[in-house]
Amino acid sequence: MKATGIPAHLAIATEVKDLRQELFNLNKEVNQLKTEITTSLPDPVSSKVVSELRQHFVVGGVAPVSLRDLASLCVDLSDEIRKAINSIRSPCGSGIIAPAKPASTPWRTWQWNDGQLGHAVPKDWEFPARTS
Repeated sequence: MKATGIPAHLAIATEVKDLRQELFNLNKEVNQLKTEITTSLPDPVSSKVVSELRQHFVVGGVAPVSLRDLASLCVDLSDEIRKAINSIRSPCGSGIIAPAKPASTPWRTWQWNDGQLGHAVPKDWEFPARTS
């Protein structure tokens, strides 16, 4: 020991205090890192694990499909359908559409009085007179 004019027990107490402060700071930093790891890592790690498994996991030559995949596919397809409908609908505008003319066909309907729907026959067709 050197003669510094400071009693040895005070120097040791000061050093212990500094060590305690350093230990407290290290504990605080470790807790912050734990919190950061538990909040930020699970999502990227799980998505990476899922993507790796899907690349290498095949049963009977077919890659498995999960419910989440189907749900996301449904959402994507419904968005595409909405976009397609909106793109078709927007050029039409909101004008009034004229009623369509009835189509002229070479057929007419004949009722057999059997309670069924009418039967299609040529326009100039008539039921044979000799049958009852």
